[in-house]
Amino acid sequence: MKTSRQGGFSLLELLIVLGLIGALAAAILPGIGLTFGSQMSMALRDVSTQMRAVFDSAILTGRIHRLVINLKTGEYWAEAAPLGYLGRPPRPDFEAARSIASEDDRKKFLENLDRALSDPRKSAVDDERFYSQRSILVNQRTAFQPVTWTEVDDSVLYRKTLPGKVRFVAIATDQMSEKLQRSESSEVATGEIFFFPDGSASQAMLQFGIEGSDGAVVEDGLKYTLNLDPLTGRSQLVEGFQDAEFTGD
Repeated sequence: MKTSRQGGFSLLELLIVLGLIGALAAAILPGIGLTFGSQMSMALRDVSTQMRAVFDSAILTGRIHRLVINLKTGEYWAEAAPLGYLGRPPRPDFEAARSIASEDDRKKFLENLDRALSDPRKSAVDDERFYSQRSILVNQRTAFQPVTWTEVDDSVLYRKTLPGKVRFVAIATDQMSEKLQRSESSEVATGEIFFFPDGSASQAMLQFGIEGSDGAVVEDGLKYTLNLDPLTGRSQLVEGFQDAEFTGD
């Protein structure tokens, strides 16, 4: 009696087919799941969340914080100043003027400040009062003293990178005389947004765009501006590039 062979697939054939389907999915799904729009949405959400977390951390720890933005690599991370550091960051143009002085000149300047601070200040009624933390000399001493910033790395604040082809295009804060733009030829690649224990922050603006195949930002691609409210730490999103009024650009 003839027996008919029942149709079907062997285990090996099924494994081969499943392997091919998995390979195709790995090649196709990332492009579908992370379109430029979803990449931009993820970037804007993550940066806004990070800024709010740095704002809160400065208040909770009592330390001045800053969010460092690398325009070339798309990385951003939080750093904290030493506990007790009270100086507000100087404007970059003042920073450049300070850097002209040699290390010896700066050392002598600090020695002179220390000498002045070691003497009591005479008041109108001849009683002795020592310099407070709000005194001009104390603030000068703090501003000129090198500060060691420590990168924050915990479950909430840690180094991140913009997803996909999203890039930082420019950054501006009220500590800057002009906005810093992304440029491969520029030696300055990072900008900082400062956050203070008193619940305030630098007024700041970040511009985001999509990088093209030539490495430049796509002119007709997605463009957004993120503005940081210095009093609340909240971010406001604007479609397109909006220059900050506080820089004069």
